[in-house]
Amino acid sequence: MSQQTQPNPVALFEGASSSTTQLLAGVKSDHLNSPPGSEWTVNDLIRHIQGGPEGLAAKLSGSSTAGAQGGSDAVASYKAAVSRTLEAAKDPANLEKSVDAGGTEMPGGQFLSIMFLDHLVHYWDLAKATGQDTVIDPALVDACYGMFFPAIDQFRSDRFGVAVTVSDTASTHDKLIAFMGRQP
Repeated sequence: MSQQTQPNPVALFEGASSSTTQLLAGVKSDHLNSPPGSEWTVNDLIRHIQGGPEGLAAKLSGSSTAGAQGGSDAVASYKAAVSRTLEAAKDPANLEKSVDAGGTEMPGGQFLSIMFLDHLVHYWDLAKATGQDTVIDPALVDACYGMFFPAIDQFRSDRFGVAVTVSDTASTHDKLIAFMGRQP
């Protein structure tokens, strides 16, 4: 993933987080203890979705994290975390500086791009688990697929499931979801 050839990670993350905010608003309290297809509950997934931007904001800005909160405060907490991330990410120096991404050092902009991928995949997970529309903005899907498909195996490790096979004629949306180990 070359910084020069990839789309603007700030704009992509902003688009993904805007969609995720709307999705979070549709989560009902009776969804929170439901499993989204893994060992997590919906509430655990919400905490993970919020924790990513919270942690990245801290890494980019050098501040501390506020802590991920699930449940009824999820939308407000998520919006605050995203706002802090975007504020830090809009400083070009923060996108160029090296940050720790789970034991791997990389430029902040590259980590923001990975956060974008994470958000799209977990958007789908959360939508599926809560009975909401799983269709992701096609422009975001196309950008994500184009950025990550050529090098997905370097990101796969234990973070994503084994790719699910879909037909060559499947939509880019379904290919991305299948590529990340989900059955579209």
